Amino acid sequence: MGLAPALQAAGLAKSSYYYQPIAREPRALDEELLAALRGVTGRELVYGVRKVSKLMRRRGRKDNWKKVYRHMGALKMLQPRKRKGLKPATLCLFSPLESNVLWEGDLTYVPVGVDGMAFAFAILDCYDWEVVGELFSQRCRAIEAVECLRKAVEKRFPGGIPEGRKIILRLRLDRGGQYIAREFRKAAKELGVQLEFCGIQSPNDKARIENFIGKYKIEEVWRNDYADFVEGKTGWHDYLMWFDEERLHQSLGYIPPKEFRERRAAEVSKCQAVPENASEVILERNSESDDGSNDPETGFSGSAANPQKEVCSKSVSSKIFTLSGV
Repeated sequence: MGLAPALQAAGLAKSSYYYQPIAREPRALDEELLAALRGVTGRELVYGVRKVSKLMRRRGRKDNWKKVYRHMGALKMLQPRKRKGLKPATLCLFSPLESNVLWEGDLTYVPVGVDGMAFAFAILDCYDWEVVGELFSQRCRAIEAVECLRKAVEKRFPGGIPEGRKIILRLRLDRGGQYIAREFRKAAKELGVQLEFCGIQSPNDKARIENFIGKYKIEEVWRNDYADFVEGKTGWHDYLMWFDEERLHQSLGYIPPKEFRERRAAEVSKCQAVPENASEVILERNSESDDGSNDPETGFSGSAANPQKEVCSKSVSSKIFTLSGV
C-alpha cells in the first residue's frame, strides 16, 4: 500500500506526516524590564499581569502585557492559582447500632428582632435522633459550647460517663473557633468524650445535625418573626420539645425520637433479663425434645421452644435505619 492510501485510511494529512518540530531557543529576557518589575513591592504584589502592565506604563515603559507576563513568570511574580483535583479529607460515614455511640454538634444563628442575633447550640444523637444537649444564647464563645456539651453528658450519663465503658462516645464537629478552642477540647477530655473534626467543606461528615438545623430553620425560625431574644428562646425550647416527643421521623419508622429510644431500651432490657429457674427450664425442655414432643405454648420442640431466645433474635434482627429522610 502506498503512502497516500495509508494516510487516507488513517485520516491524516500529508503535512502532518512530514511535520518536523523546530527547536526554538528561549527568548532572552529584557534586563531593564526585570529591574522595573523588581521595583514592584508592598501591596502592589497582589496585582495581576494586566494591572502590572498598566503600572509599568505609568512608570514610563511601553511593554505589552504578553511580554510582562513572560517576565513575571521568570521572576515567579504571577498570582497563585487554586490547585485542581485536590479534595479535602473526610471522615468515614457509619450508622451506629445503639444510642450514645456517635453524637454530632453544631450551632446556627437566629434573628431575634431588636436584640439582633442569637445563637442556638445543639448536640444530636445519631442513632435515636434525640437532641441531647442544647443552648440558646446571645454569645457565641467556647464557654457556650462547653455548657452545651455538659448538658448533653448530664442528660445521658447523670453520674458521668463510666471509666470502664467499652464503647467510646464520639462527637463530630466542624472546625469552628468555638469547637477547636483549647477550653472546649479540655472539657471534652475531662468528660470522656472523643472529638472528631470534619473535613474542610465537608458538611456530609455530620449530615444529621445539618439536617436538624435545616428543619429547625424551615419549621420554626422562618415561620415566625421574633420580637426579641426571649421570644426566640421560647420558640427554640418549644420546638425541641416537639421535635423529641411528637415529631414523626421517617428514618425511625414514623415515630418520635423519645418513643423510639424507649422502645429500644425496653427490647434490650427484655433480652438481657434472665429468669431465676433458667437452668431448670432448659433441662426440662431438652428432655422434651428427646421425646420428640412440642412445647404447648410455642409449638416448637427442643431449644427453639425457648421464648427468651426468640426475644433475643428479634432484638438482634431489629431494623437498621438509613440516613435518608427524617
